Amino acid sequence: MLYWGRYYFGLLIKEKVMADKLSAGGMLCLNCEAENDELRNKLSQLQGCYDDAVASLREKAIELEMANRNTRILLQNLALAEKRAVYDNLTGLFTRYEMEVQIKHHFSLLSRAEYLLKNKKVANIDDENFSILFVDLNDFKIINDSCGHQYGDRALSIFANFLKQSFRETDIISRWGGDEFVVLLPGICYDRAVEIVIAVKDKLEGVFMQCPDSKQVPIRASFGVASTSDAHMAHTLEEIIGVADKAMYLDKKK
Repeated sequence: MLYWGRYYFGLLIKEKVMADKLSAGGMLCLNCEAENDELRNKLSQLQGCYDDAVASLREKAIELEMANRNTRILLQNLALAEKRAVYDNLTGLFTRYEMEVQIKHHFSLLSRAEYLLKNKKVANIDDENFSILFVDLNDFKIINDSCGHQYGDRALSIFANFLKQSFRETDIISRWGGDEFVVLLPGICYDRAVEIVIAVKDKLEGVFMQCPDSKQVPIRASFGVASTSDAHMAHTLEEIIGVADKAMYLDKKK
C-alpha cells in the first residue's frame, strides 16, 4: 500500500513538472507572438515612412526639374534680351544703347589720361582721343515711298555692310535709329576723321541698290564729324553727338 502511494505521488510530481514546463513554454510563445506583432507594426510604420519619403523625393525631383526648366528659359530670355540690347536685329550693327556705353567708356579713358598727363605720368593723350561720325542716309524716305519699306530695310542693310567694310576692326559702328548711324573712331583726331569721311564718301559713289522696276538707286549719305581733339572739345556724350549731328546737317545741305 505504501508502495503504491509513493508511486502515485511520484506521478503527480512528474505531471506537475511537465505542467510547469508547458506553462512556461506557452508564456514564451505568447511573448514571442507579442514581440512579432510589435516588430510587424514597426516594420509597417517604417514602410509607411519610406513610401512617404520616396513620394516626397519624387515630388521634389519634379519641382526641381520644373525650376531648372524655368531657369533655363529665363537664362535664354536674358541672353536674347542682352543680344537685342547690344546688336541691331536688322543690320547686325551695335545698337544706340551699346554705342552710348562705348562712348562713355572712351570718355572715361580720356579723363584718366588727362589726369595722368596733368600729374606728368604720361607724355600725351593722343591715343585716348577719339572722333565721332554721325551719318544719315540721303533720300531714304524716297526709297521707302517709291520702292516700299522692304527695300528701305534692304537699303539699310546694304549701307550697314558698306560701313563694316569701310572702317577698321577697332572702329565701333552702330545703328543709332531709323536711317541714322554713329561711328566711333578711337585714337583718331578731327583732321584725320575728316580725311576718312572724304575717302568713305568717294567709295560710296559706287554703291547702288536694285529696285523692283530694275532701276538702280544710289545709296548716299551725309556725314558729320566731332572729335575730342578739336579746339572746342566735347566733354560729354550729349555734346559730342550734338556737334556731330549739326555737322551732318550742314553736309546734307551742300
